[in-house]
Amino acid sequence: MLISGIGSPVSFATTSRRLILCRENKVYMARVIGSCTATIKTPNLHGNRLLVLQPLTFDFQRDGEPFIAVDTLRAGPDDLVFYVSAREAAKALPEPFNPVDATIMGIVDEVRYQPWVGSS
Repeated sequence: MLISGIGSPVSFATTSRRLILCRENKVYMARVIGSCTATIKTPNLHGNRLLVLQPLTFDFQRDGEPFIAVDTLRAGPDDLVFYVSAREAAKALPEPFNPVDATIMGIVDEVRYQPWVGSS
């Protein structure tokens, strides 16, 4: 599967029904379904929006419960995005010591599915 968007195209392999980057870092796909307003934020997150994401499988089916992610790219309602989670989410921000569990890393412009054919 090839996903192109902001930045260069990224190739993904599908494992356990989720999109996973072919290297060690995991990147997942989700759809923006809302926004979140925080009355108090840690100073390192000022200027960043919080969006509600619905995680998706590689065939665009819901995959789990919605969650909140930091938006670094100004994604909009109903945008298809890819995100990182866990420690990689905090490292994606300018100040890597943040209480962040998920960060949007790209906005998906196009998805083309091509089955992987391994060598025999």
